[in-house]
Amino acid sequence: MALAQVMDAQLDRSRCGLFLGVGASAGSLTELTALLKASVVDGELNGERLGTQGLQACHPLFTFQLMNNFTLCHGAIALGLQGPNAAFFSRGEGTWCALEEAVYALEDGRCSDVIAGGADSALHAATWVELRNALHPSVPVPSEGAAMLRLSTSPKGALAHISLMQHPWEGTPDADVVVQTPGSIDALGQLQAAGPAMGWCVALDLIVQHGKRRVAVLSTGVHEETSLVVLERTSP
Repeated sequence: MALAQVMDAQLDRSRCGLFLGVGASAGSLTELTALLKASVVDGELNGERLGTQGLQACHPLFTFQLMNNFTLCHGAIALGLQGPNAAFFSRGEGTWCALEEAVYALEDGRCSDVIAGGADSALHAATWVELRNALHPSVPVPSEGAAMLRLSTSPKGALAHISLMQHPWEGTPDADVVVQTPGSIDALGQLQAAGPAMGWCVALDLIVQHGKRRVAVLSTGVHEETSLVVLERTSP
C-alpha cells in the first residue's frame, strides 16, 4: 500500500476509513471517584449499590467518555471521514492490528484511502496503575503520544510503500535500518498504543528526509508479542 500526505484537498473523505490502536479508557478522576465512593459497602465494591447510587453520582454522559470507539467515531465525524472506522485496544499489539485492518479495507475495496495509527495517554492515573500493577511493573515514566499515516491504493503522490510481514515475527528483517519499538527507543516505548505508529512515522522520515531505501519497524507489546512492518521508498 502507498503512503502519502495524511490529509490534502484530493482526499475523497466519503471513502476514507479510520483505524486506530488506542490505550485504556480513562475519564475524569473526579467522576470516577464519586462513582466508586457511592458504590462501596463495607469496604468493597457492591454491584447493587453501583446500579442504584453509583451511576447517579456521576455525569450521565460519563459512560460515553470511557468508550474508545465513541471518541473515535466523533473524531471521524469531525474530520468528515465517512468510511469504516474501528478502535483496537492496544498496549502496542493492537496498533499493528489497526494497520492490518486498514490494509484489508483497501484491498477489499471498502476504502480508497485510510488513516491508520495509534494514540494513548499513559499519563492518566488509572492507566499508570494498570501498567504498574497488572501489566508491566518495569514500565518507565509514561507519556502521551499519537501518530497516524495515510494509506492509499493510488500510487500518485506516494512517499513510500508499506508491507505487513509475518506475524508474529522471528529473525532479522532485510532493511537498511531497523527501528524497534517499544524496545530500544524509550521515547516510543513509553507511549504504548502510540509507540508502533510513531515508529512507522520515524521510518517514513528516514526514507523521505534521510534517503534510506528500506526501513523495518519491529513492534513489541508489553506481553512480548512482536510484529514487523516494512516501509520502502517508491522511487530509485
